[in-house]
Amino acid sequence: MKEDKKFPWDKIPGRDLLKIETGELKISDEILETLTIEELFNNPKLAVVIEKAYPRAYLALTLPVREINLLYFIRLAEGQIKAVEDMANLAPYIDDQKKSLKHGIKVIKLNKLGKKNELWIGGVPFKFELSRFVENYAKEKTYKEWREILKDLRATKSNIERILEKYKSRFKK
Repeated sequence: MKEDKKFPWDKIPGRDLLKIETGELKISDEILETLTIEELFNNPKLAVVIEKAYPRAYLALTLPVREINLLYFIRLAEGQIKAVEDMANLAPYIDDQKKSLKHGIKVIKLNKLGKKNELWIGGVPFKFELSRFVENYAKEKTYKEWREILKDLRATKSNIERILEKYKSRFKK
């Protein structure tokens, strides 16, 4: 066979492929070296026959594809690991120091939050409601302690009374 001519792999009849698979016909090493991965993809029957009859040639031809698939799998797995880590970071962390009552009171005092003030976080305004704050942390302090905290936060007397009355059943005993 001349170097400039290409072997017509796509023209091999099905009966000859069957004979190659059973071992009745042999493909010479010289012709087998002209086989490319592209020809295997274009002719699935040929790929099956070469895989069975000439496994070393098949493995040598498909190695780059298997490496690409492995690389793709690794990248996909890394992406999934990152996604799981990101989801874990979004989960509420109950024992977070910044979610404590002391920290909440400190932020309120520091930002002088009150009825007329808004707290902006990341460009989004949040209206501060003292009653919702007390509702969330009611069980952590007693009635007397809440009265002192509300006075310390400079809440109005009527607001203090309204909040204490509304949540007194939830306060720590």
